[in-house]
Amino acid sequence: MKDSLRQSMGWFHTWCGLLFGWVLFGILLTGSLAVFYTEINLWTTPELRSPVVIDRGRAVAMGSSRS
Repeated sequence: MKDSLRQSMGWFHTWCGLLFGWVLFGILLTGSLAVFYTEINLWTTPELRSPVVIDRGRAVAMGSSRS
């Protein structure tokens, strides 16, 4: 009786641990994706980034000061 109970509890503990582990993994993965959504979106779609605006007057002044 004792060995049977220990064996069945071991089986139950193993499967509960595996199930809980996969559920926890899914929760943590989706949480990480939600936290880093903006960064992932910018990384996967670089064409959506705003173009850099250059002030021509400042660029000319910087260019003339270097030569």
